[in-house]
Amino acid sequence: MDDNSNWPYIVALFPGLVALFIAIWHKWLESLLFNPKLIIVFDKNSPDIALIPTDYHFEDKTIKDVEVYWFRFRVKNDSKVTTAKNVEVYVKQIEEKQKDGEYILRKWSMPLNLTWSHTGGKIYFESIPPQMERPCDLGHIIPPMKWPEIGSRIPGSKVIGPVTLFTIGYKTIPKRQESYRLEPHTYKFHLLVTASNVRRPKPYEVILDFDGTWSGEKEDMLKSCVSVEFKK
Repeated sequence: MDDNSNWPYIVALFPGLVALFIAIWHKWLESLLFNPKLIIVFDKNSPDIALIPTDYHFEDKTIKDVEVYWFRFRVKNDSKVTTAKNVEVYVKQIEEKQKDGEYILRKWSMPLNLTWSHTGGKIYFESIPPQMERPCDLGHIIPPMKWPEIGSRIPGSKVIGPVTLFTIGYKTIPKRQESYRLEPHTYKFHLLVTASNVRRPKPYEVILDFDGTWSGEKEDMLKSCVSVEFKK
């Protein structure tokens, strides 16, 4: 029999084989071809960095109308077709800059999720549609003259006099203030941005440098007192 006589049967089976392949592997193909693309968007203009009067809560105290610098960034889903689900931003570790320019892991570096802005402290954002973005809190700074009123000081601190502290935007507040409040210095945050339908987390670095001084003018604050830089 001519071998070519089998081709009609092979051709007839081909659509069924394709359908079977898709049925078995469609989830994998979907994640490969239509994976959400999460990126961080940041600039030094509002709303990413904003000075906002806020009722400041700390433990059982509330201080009215405190000027707070909020430091935020936006997570954008750069996909054109797929919605990102259960999106989160995770602080893997924080490093401190040394005199020789190298960074080493902070003693009190604590891996935790950052909170999404204006959500009451959520650490998972249910969905970010294609080409949309959502703001996330990196942290905030309050005027140094407010710390005596709040009655908070980092145990064992060697800093003399009132200075600004950077409070990281965690939902869960660790018992040790050193874990979530940073004294004036240069720090490197290692962030991971991911979602439940993303194949692998995307890493980012954030360089935070602040000298402990304060200005009620945003332009002066960002020019002389604090700087934030995001790196892939």
